[in-house]
Amino acid sequence: MMEGLNEQAFIRRVRKALAELQTVLENNRRPVLAEGVQHRYDDKFVLAESVLNSFLSSAGEVLLTQLGVSEETLGVLQGWAKDRSVTLRFSAQQKCEFLKETERWVEGPTMVTTTTSSSKIGGMLSSGAKEETSVTKTKVKEWNWRVDHSYSLIAFRGSDPKDCVAVIEPRKGSVELVTGTRDAPYPAARAFPDQDLNVTYLLNKLGAFAIDRSHASCHTPRRNPDVDACLEFVQGAGGWGVRVHTHFVADVLPDSTENDFVFVPILPLFEQSTKGGVHLSLEDVGLIQKHHREKLQEKLKLCNDIFFVGGEGRMFSEAEAQVAALALHLQALCEAARDGVAYLESMLWKQVVAAIGKEVSVSDMTQYMTFHNRKLYDPRYAPRPFSYDVRRAAGYAPEGTLQIEMASAGGAEPISTCVRSVPARLAPRMRFALSAATSVEVRGEQMLHGFMAHRFASEGLPGVALRARARQFSSFILLVGRIAAADLFEPKHAIIIKDRDEVIIPLLMDPLPTPGEFKEAVSSLSPEQQCFAKAFRSMQLESTLFACCLVQIKPQLELLLRLPEGALTKEIELTQQLTELFVEYQVPSDLLTYAGDADASVEVKVAAVKGHVASLYGMIQKQKDKELEEERERARFAVREQAAACAAPTKYGLFGDDVDDDCLEACAEEFDIDAMATLSEMLDDGLMMKVEEEKKGVREEKVKEVVDKSDRKQKPSDAPSNDKPAETAAEEDLSQDGGEEGAGAALDYTSVPAQLDSTFERFDKHSALRPTTIKVGEVWSRSTQRSLLSSATTSSVHEDEQQKQKARAMDLLDALSRSGDLPLAACTLHVVVAATHCFEKTLMGSLVEQNINPIERMEASSLMVASTVHARPVAELVAAPQRARVEATSAELFSIKNEQ
Repeated sequence: MMEGLNEQAFIRRVRKALAELQTVLENNRRPVLAEGVQHRYDDKFVLAESVLNSFLSSAGEVLLTQLGVSEETLGVLQGWAKDRSVTLRFSAQQKCEFLKETERWVEGPTMVTTTTSSSKIGGMLSSGAKEETSVTKTKVKEWNWRVDHSYSLIAFRGSDPKDCVAVIEPRKGSVELVTGTRDAPYPAARAFPDQDLNVTYLLNKLGAFAIDRSHASCHTPRRNPDVDACLEFVQGAGGWGVRVHTHFVADVLPDSTENDFVFVPILPLFEQSTKGGVHLSLEDVGLIQKHHREKLQEKLKLCNDIFFVGGEGRMFSEAEAQVAALALHLQALCEAARDGVAYLESMLWKQVVAAIGKEVSVSDMTQYMTFHNRKLYDPRYAPRPFSYDVRRAAGYAPEGTLQIEMASAGGAEPISTCVRSVPARLAPRMRFALSAATSVEVRGEQMLHGFMAHRFASEGLPGVALRARARQFSSFILLVGRIAAADLFEPKHAIIIKDRDEVIIPLLMDPLPTPGEFKEAVSSLSPEQQCFAKAFRSMQLESTLFACCLVQIKPQLELLLRLPEGALTKEIELTQQLTELFVEYQVPSDLLTYAGDADASVEVKVAAVKGHVASLYGMIQKQKDKELEEERERARFAVREQAAACAAPTKYGLFGDDVDDDCLEACAEEFDIDAMATLSEMLDDGLMMKVEEEKKGVREEKVKEVVDKSDRKQKPSDAPSNDKPAETAAEEDLSQDGGEEGAGAALDYTSVPAQLDSTFERFDKHSALRPTTIKVGEVWSRSTQRSLLSSATTSSVHEDEQQKQKARAMDLLDALSRSGDLPLAACTLHVVVAATHCFEKTLMGSLVEQNINPIERMEASSLMVASTVHARPVAELVAAPQRARVEATSAELFSIKNEQ
């Protein structure tokens, strides 16, 4: 749960201490861990002070009193600590000197040898046994060494070790060692690294530790400058104890054993008092500290046994052993202090979880903010899910849906954005490039979205994706890119979505530095460097304007072909054929445009267009048949040519003109002609692929010849008529007119990121809001259904396929706009400006460790974005019942109205 706290080990240690504490306090006393007693939040601050005061008192006992610092010396050290640093330095040296080389005989094991002998006496055999005993002696050489070890402990002022007082006077011990080799057991001379501990904090805070709760950085009983400073000393003292203890038990006395448990008086305890309090009294604390001193002194008396080295000599006296034991106990004190304050934070964490019923996740927080915003905002300005139907106008069924969604625990859900909707007649003029030489104007409704994301600690943002789906027998074009200038949309990707296609495009969100971070970073740069950095950031801010444009195909076809509005609504097959002619065959739109009487009925106009389409398809089919026959003839010739070398012509009669395909196939099979395995395989594998590759190359002059004949049947004129139906004229007038004079010019999307950045700089007092760029991911997902009876298949769309899809979409747009001459009137442009509120900790960490209410922070950041997007003061955005509360928590936001 909390870093650095082994809760099970901590509880075992406290229980053992509580059992011993029963011998110190009265029998009717029952102190327990703090979580077991009902208490107030302020009691946790008092407990943190008690825990750390106990540590400082115990550490002073170990580092000063038990090491031999007198009251007079302690007074000197405390006087130094008022204006200078005071450092304890443990120094040690070791020497190894060769004494002599000796020889001695070493007896080996005793060996007994039995000898059996036999003899003949008087014709009789007799035998006897004889035992012999032998001892093996080996001459052994030995090398004798003397090892000297010395150490000292001083306290010095400032950085000059000469300005010091001796805590432990230099001491020296020796021992003789015998080895069986010439190699010295230790280096001839060795100076161990000095072990320094800054005790200035300890000297100044003995019995005087307190938490300044009014400090701006005081967040919780654990997270505040006073506790942090104390824990910094704890960290240093613990490390010093480890190094000093290790010096004795590893470097000098590797075979020694560590001392066992010594009572540690640092305990986060509460006790329910009849007087209403929960804290142990000062008298109780004094008894506990007294018990600690007694137990520590008992353990120090056993130091000779703990640090005993066998052999004839002893290197250390009881004093040295005490230093090692005290260093070991100092580690235990430091560990108890760290665990004590960590326990307080752990207790807070568990209490928050108990109050809510779970550990709140980021997805839970997102869900809550959706609920919260419904109450916070006036309904006119409340954030809405980014999920929109693709439809031409009210009264028409939707062609599909478009949404930006974010991954959550329950599945992907649409993101919520504050939306400023601009009707077509007031929308600013916008264009995008069809090619390097051609651009087209976009007309229709435009929407400016403000999206506020949230990121906790170093966690990445949840996955965000753009999902577009078309209904059966419906189609539209999706363009994805950014706003590059006030009147320029720059599409990076484009795709035609039709007939239940579904495309999922991953979006990558990349937060930029906060305005405060940028300002701080450039403050010390040269004027030239600042100018460069500011220009580059300006470009980065404008690149946060992500945009996607929906172009509906049927309404634009009606404008293009001079058909009345709604004429193609039910003409599904005709719409599909027109799209295929424009995309696959790239037929000029003039060849399909209605050129008859402008006052004719809808049925007549649609029938005329159908006639154009039928004529084109008839001509295309003739061209295909002709190419097919040409390929067939080439196949026949190839078989004849190779069969001639195999004596096949005579048998199969291949010299005649009337030779059928079956005869050619039989010849090729019998004689294993490898020009082509069979004629049918050649036709299936080669010809049809070639026809597919060449069908886009239908010669335009032949197409025009067929269509011109059809036009002359409708109207005795060699050129298409420029007369337009009333419906078409009205549509084009609207697209050219642009609505009210200058109405769209007031909204410049490229200025929004700079306005938002300025708002963040002035009102984001925590420097947590980061402008965020949105880029398209590399690999898309696409689901298609090739026919009504087939199942949908999902595939990945990589860069090559994305480029192909963009080329197809641009070809269609080029045809629908007459290469930019006709505005795209049936469009919806969505512009998204994003920012990310970044928290230093996790969600629970922000709440428990930093005492931050994420709701208030998120609320303020949401209002900043909404105020910029809607160009309205915060007071107007907030619902009336919420204004007093918001003004109390974020009063500065109500002055944003002066900046709009």
